[in-house]
Amino acid sequence: MSNYFYKKRKAAGLTQKQVAAAAGKNHETVSAWERDIAFPRPELWPILAELFHITVADLESRRPIRSPRKRITSPPARCGRSGVSSTPQHVASTAGAKIS
Repeated sequence: MSNYFYKKRKAAGLTQKQVAAAAGKNHETVSAWERDIAFPRPELWPILAELFHITVADLESRRPIRSPRKRITSPPARCGRSGVSSTPQHVASTAGAKIS
C-alpha cells in the first residue's frame, strides 16, 4: 500500500483529526492506517471513499489478504477403562508429600 491513506488524505486537504472525526475514530487509528499497521474496517469504507474522493471498490482492492488463523486445540483427555481420568504416577506419589 505504501502510504496510500496518507497520500489520499493529503490530496483531499484533510488532517488526521478531521478524518478521525468523520470516521468516529481517533487520530492514532488514522496514523496506523497511514503506516500500514492497520486497515479500516469495511463499515468505514463508504465514509472514507467520500472523504478521499475514491470508490469503495478502490478500498476493497487494497484490503490486505489475511491467512486464516490457526486454531489451537487441546488434545482429548485421557481416560482409563473405568472412565476416570488417569493421573501420572509421579504426580500421584508426591501429592501427599510434605515439602521441606
